[in-house]
Parts: sequence; C-alpha cells; structure tokens
Amino acid sequence: MDNQQPTTEFPKNLIPHKPLMKKGLQKKALSTNTPLDTKIFESMVKKDKLYSNSLINNNNSNNNNSNNNNENVNNHIMNKIVNDLKFYQNVKNSRMQSMKLPPTANELTNRMWGDGYNGYGNGFTNGRVTFIMPNENKIKQLPDNSIDAPIDCQYVPIRLEFDVDRDGFKLNDTFVWNINEDESYLLEFIDSLIYDYKITKNIINIKNKILNSINEQIQQLQPKIDNPNIDLRFPITLDITVGNNHLTDRFDWDIMNDENDPEEFAKILCEEFSLSGEFATAISHSIREQCQIYFKSLYLIGYKFDGGAIVSEDLKEFIRSNLDAGNIIMPRYLLPDFTPSLQELSATNITRIIHERDRESKRKHRSAPRSTGRRGGFVLPDLATMPKTLRTPIQGIYPGDVITTNKDDFGLEFSNEYIDTPIDITIPHNQLLESFNKNSNFQVKQARLRRNQRETRRWLESILKRRMRGDTLASVASIDKEADNALPIKIHFTWR
Repeated sequence: MDNQQPTTEFPKNLIPHKPLMKKGLQKKALSTNTPLDTKIFESMVKKDKLYSNSLINNNNSNNNNSNNNNENVNNHIMNKIVNDLKFYQNVKNSRMQSMKLPPTANELTNRMWGDGYNGYGNGFTNGRVTFIMPNENKIKQLPDNSIDAPIDCQYVPIRLEFDVDRDGFKLNDTFVWNINEDESYLLEFIDSLIYDYKITKNIINIKNKILNSINEQIQQLQPKIDNPNIDLRFPITLDITVGNNHLTDRFDWDIMNDENDPEEFAKILCEEFSLSGEFATAISHSIREQCQIYFKSLYLIGYKFDGGAIVSEDLKEFIRSNLDAGNIIMPRYLLPDFTPSLQELSATNITRIIHERDRESKRKHRSAPRSTGRRGGFVLPDLATMPKTLRTPIQGIYPGDVITTNKDDFGLEFSNEYIDTPIDITIPHNQLLESFNKNSNFQVKQARLRRNQRETRRWLESILKRRMRGDTLASVASIDKEADNALPIKIHFTWR
C-alpha cells in the first residue's frame, strides 16, 4: 500500500485535467531531448490548472459557508467567456461599420481600433481615419543616402600593358572606369585585380605601377562634346581575342551623338553571337578607346567642333561622308570589310597572335615619348592601326578563363604560370563522310536537272522548226513518267 501512487482528485462539475504522461514519460520530459511541442503543451496544462485552482481558492475564501463553490466557479468562468465573446463581437461590428462610413464621419476611432501606441514620439491615434497617399509617406533621412546617391557617370577607357622585361611582371587587361567614383573604390579594384591574376610577389610595387598607369590615363582624357547636329562618323575596328575565340568587326560610329551607347551596343552584339561577358566589356572599351583617339586627333589639329570642314589630310581619309536620306545602304563591295567574324583559333594561331601583340606593344612604348615631329610639329596618333585587345587570361572555370590545377584539391603542384589550352578545331570523320555523300547526291541531282533542261530546250527548238516548215501536230502518242517524281514528265508527239 505504501508503494501506491496518490490519486489526483478533481472537484465535481469541473472539466478534469487527466494525467498526460506516465512516470516514464515524466522522466523523459526532464531530459534535453524532449520535443518542443510536448514542453509547450505541458506548460499550457500547468497554467490552466493553476488558474482553475486560483479561482477555486478565491471563491472558497469569499463564500466559506456555501456548499456550491464548484458551481459558482463554473458560472464565473462561463460568464467571463460569454462577456469576452460579446465584447469582441461588438468591436467587430463597430469596425465593420466604420469601414463603410466616409473618413470624415469617423470621429472617435479609438473605440473601434484601440488607443494604439501611447509612448513618447508615437503621436496620437484618436483621430479621424485618413488615407495616406504614397507622396505623403515619411522619407527616411539617413546620412548614408548621400553616399549611395547616384553620381554622374563619365567613363574613361583604361588599358594596362606591363611586360616582364620592362616592368618585372606581365599583365594585359582593358576595362572602363568611371572617373567620378571615389578613390577608395579604385584601390579596392586594384586589390581585386591583383588577387584575380594570382600575383604574389612585389605586391606593393605592382599596385603602385597599376595605380600610376590608371591615373595617367585618366589625366589624358579628352573631354567629349555632344552635338547631334554635327555628323562626325569614323570607322571603329574591333580585334578582340578572349581565350581561343577571335572576334573581328568594323562599323561606323558617330562620336558626336550622345545617344550612341557603347555598352548597349556591346550587349546586343554579344547576344547575337552568344558571347561571354568578357567580350562585352572588351567591345565597349575598344569603342571608347578609339573614340578618344579620334577626339585627341581633332583637338591636336585645332578643330572647333562647329560642323566645319576638316583640313587635315591625315584625318580626311578616315572621316565618312554625310549620309544621304535616299541612299543609306552600304555598297556591296564593302560588305566583306564591314561584316563581323568570329573564329576559333588553334594553339599555333594563339601563340602567333601573342607574339605579334607583344612586338606591337613594345613598338608603341618606344614611340610613345616622342609627341612632336622632327620639325617641331605635333604627331597625330596612328589611325591606320588601332589598338587590339588580348587580355591575360584569368585562372578559373568561366568562359575565357584558364583552368589550372590546385595542390589542395588534386594533390598536384600549383602553377602560377598561365597555360593556354585552346581547342583544336577538327571535323569528325563521320561528319566529313556524311557531308561528302550529301554533296555527291546534290551534284547528281543538279546534273540530272541540267540534262533535262537541255532536252527541253532541244524539244522546243524542234517544235519551232517543224512549225516553220508547215508541219502541224496530229495527236499525242504517249506519256512517259520516270520513277522519280521530282523529274519532269516526258511527252511524245505525232506530227504530219
């Protein structure tokens, strides 16, 4: 009898709280692996039990001589629930009526919606209902808004060309930079550039050289003059190599028209040829760079950008004639020069292009310091050979990148050298054989068609000769149709 558990007694006429868990489950509830739902449910049952016990104790203290304490507790709970339901129903009806009335008819909104926030700085909510339009919203006045505010964009083309013999490291890259950006962004960009190209030695010296080169090109920027009434169209030549893809194109570009957007043009061209993002930035840079070369040449000859004639003989051969409204189609003999071309290069061609660009870069650096001629006059930029784009590939897996091995991933030694692995373009044997068979069948059909045309021509000539001799057609003797339905029908005639 001593081992029996004490039974839980509940007052009559009350909803009893049954024991939810046995002894084993109660021990398990004390562990840390108890589900959260079980803990919440136990807490709710415990609170309900404490609340009911408090009501019973209060009722017993007030009515000591009453024999119906339990019934009074039940009545008290039910009356409170009914009053709460009536209150919320009245609030609901009042709110529904207030929503149907115009805003000016609602005077005491706190009766329907409550007092709201009464703390300091929250304002008053006991006013009329008004609709707040978007232009009446409070605008956040934050100091960071001035930093994130849009700034005027003035782009300058940047070309980085560093050689191992001259600078101690090799780097070829092109990009467009907004000169209105803060200098801190430029320093962050240079750090990212050094990290992308895996430069690990003499970082401070290399960083200073890159920064000086960018600042020097920014200072040499020629201001752009926008005047759509003047037609100054110059040829733009694209020669861009990314990975083993080589893009060449040529088109006319009006340097005075502000509506010409190099970035938009590059985006559309890349979408048409399904090119990677490396080509988009390279195309926009090449257009802006060549426009700067033409602007510099015009400034050197003293052109006033007023629509007057250009007297320099070096620029006359490059400027295009004015467009004729009745004839805007390019002559057919110029189409091969003004047609885009995309080729996949072999390893031999890639090596040859790299050597050519290195020689061209060294030649330009040797001739760069001489800005005046032997007779003291200025020297115009070389407009016949525009700069070509050949970027140093980045190690990665994206289009135009170079894949290298990593010691941590594959157990191989990591190499900082750039390894060009272009794809060799070869046609499979099966594809060659299929193409040859299709070509042979096509040639057979063409020969048969030409033979039928000759027979038809001879037949018409024979009819004409018979008619000239006075012969007339008597009847149709027979009709022969060959097995091939594509061939014409042969008809035999009888003459008299």
